[in-house]
Amino acid sequence: MKKSVFFISAAMLIAGMITIGWVNKQPANFECEKPQPTAKSLNASAISYLNFGNPNSNLMVANPDLMYLVKRKGTKAITELELKKATIISDLVPYYPSNWISNYRSVEISSSGKGVEKMASSANDILSAEQKSLLNSATNGNVIAIKVKHIIKNDITLEMENREMKIVFSVVPDIEAEYIGGYDQMINYLQEISKDKISVKYFDGIQQATVIFTVNEKGKTEQVSLSTSTGNAEVDTFLIELIGDMPNWKPAKNINGSPVKQEFEFVVGLAGC
Repeated sequence: MKKSVFFISAAMLIAGMITIGWVNKQPANFECEKPQPTAKSLNASAISYLNFGNPNSNLMVANPDLMYLVKRKGTKAITELELKKATIISDLVPYYPSNWISNYRSVEISSSGKGVEKMASSANDILSAEQKSLLNSATNGNVIAIKVKHIIKNDITLEMENREMKIVFSVVPDIEAEYIGGYDQMINYLQEISKDKISVKYFDGIQQATVIFTVNEKGKTEQVSLSTSTGNAEVDTFLIELIGDMPNWKPAKNINGSPVKQEFEFVVGLAGC
C-alpha cells in the first residue's frame, strides 16, 4: 500500500514539473500572454518605463509617477509575408508543441476584418489549400484565429482527453509605422507637452487611460478616439488633442512597399502593472 502511494505521489510530482515547464515555454503568440517589449523600436510595443533605470537610455522622465506607452493596437502580430510563407502551424506559432500533439481532431483557422469572417479547416497541423488561400488573402488589420482541437493522454489517469488550444494574431504591415526620431524622443515629447496638464490625481479611480489612433499613409495621426477615460472631461480632451497634434511618423508599408494605415494605442497611467 505504501509503495502504491509513493509511486502515485511521484507521478503527480513529475507531471506537475512537466506542466510548469510547458507553461514557461508557451509560445509568445498565445492570447493569454501579455505583450513583451523587444529591441525592435516602438512598433514592437516598447515600454517607456523599462528605461527609467537604464543609464544607456536617452529617455528623460518628466513625471516619474506616470507610465507612458505607445504600442501597436491589437493582439500578437504577424505580417502578410509570414502568412504567405506558412505551410504548417509551426510556421505561424513559435514553439508550437508539434511533438506533443499526435492525435488531432481538427485545426480551424479564421480571418476576420471589415465585418467579414472566413474560416477554413484541416485534419492536422499541415495547412490545407483552403487555409493557405485564406491566409494569403488576409490583409493589414485582419485578425487571424487558430483553434487546434486535439487529444492528449493524461499522465496521471492515463485516460485520453479532449483539449483545445487557441492562438490569435493581428495582421500588421510588413514595415510598421515609426515615429520620426525614435521611441524615446516620442515619449519625451508626450511627457514634456503633458507634464503641466495631467498628474497622478487623475488616475485615482483607474489604472490607465487609453487613446486609439491611426497613422495614415502620409504619416499623420488621425481617427483619434478615447478608449478608456480618465474620468475628467478636460484631461480626456487634452489627451485626444495631444495625439492628434503629434509630429509626423514614417508611415507603414505593406508587402508591396506601398504606404498603408496602421492603428496604435497610447496608454498613460500609474507606473507599474
